Amino acid sequence: MKKSRFTEEQITDALRRADSGEAVTEICRQMEVSRQAFYQWRSKYEGMGMMQRCLRRLEEENHKLKRLVADLSLEKHLLQEGLSKGVMPSNGNSGIYVGALTNEAARAEA
Repeated sequence: MKKSRFTEEQITDALRRADSGEAVTEICRQMEVSRQAFYQWRSKYEGMGMMQRCLRRLEEENHKLKRLVADLSLEKHLLQEGLSKGVMPSNGNSGIYVGALTNEAARAEA
């Protein structure tokens, strides 16, 4: 999703100015946006109080964090699968030698 040039506070401020009677064309000229963008903002943010904006921001952050956790979980699973098969990492590091771990575990059990 494309990041907006304007924060939600700037957008709601522009909408408040329009509601107080300032001309929409003047607001659009000052902010260097089209009237179409302004009216899209109006439909998106109209009637949205401070708590709704805060909730919306938190939901977006939660969505990003869930996506990050899913990506990291997948990487962890792939690394564990590679270690269980004894595959060396592709970055050139020697990594952990799986055979040494299994030999130590066998000695500990004996």
